[in-house]
Amino acid sequence: MTLKDSMVQFEDGIPEKANLASEHPSEAGIRLAILRMEDQPGVIRLNYRPGEMIFHPGNEPGGTYWVRQGQIKLEALDPGGKVHFLHVMSESNVLGLGACLLNRPHSYQAKSLGEVSVIWMDSKCTRKFIEDHPELNETLMKQLCEELELLEGRLRSAYSLDATERVYETIVYLKKCDSCRAWSRGEIAEWAGTTPETVARAIGELRQHGRIFTEGRKIRLLRKKFLN
Repeated sequence: MTLKDSMVQFEDGIPEKANLASEHPSEAGIRLAILRMEDQPGVIRLNYRPGEMIFHPGNEPGGTYWVRQGQIKLEALDPGGKVHFLHVMSESNVLGLGACLLNRPHSYQAKSLGEVSVIWMDSKCTRKFIEDHPELNETLMKQLCEELELLEGRLRSAYSLDATERVYETIVYLKKCDSCRAWSRGEIAEWAGTTPETVARAIGELRQHGRIFTEGRKIRLLRKKFLN
């Protein structure tokens, strides 16, 4: 199997609701905060190329990353060195806030999925900025709650759904993150907690049951299915 053969791309037809497809937090508040902070002291604009590592597990936080443009993949490493797909952070999300506020090293790694632009603000200035803009608290709490809700949904799915349903939910989630990106079967497998071979079989089963349509690497979600 070639690298090209191992990739899939999603098209339109996304279900309206699914366990793992949480809406992003209120973006307007963070977008406004990013505009306000660009001229603040302790702030640097950083740009990353596709696949570039932003920080590693164990790195001291130093500050927070406010996503202006692009998407960032969060990954965890287990003791054996295996990589686990945690989350996709998009425009108007904030990375590293927990590590910054708790003054702890990062527990995961962050890698750009494409061209990414962020505003980096050092920890002291981050605390001061949040204190000076209390309206941000609700927006940041919403982001935290949605991340926890996403985690709860994944744990629930791991225990209650078979591999095919987990793959379907993963396709729904990844499409909501980026419908144009070609996600690898390995990434789908990491999110669904299974193997690339199982993902290939699940895609075939979903196609056979009329829930998706595939054309080469493209996948179209055909049927609106509400997953509880």
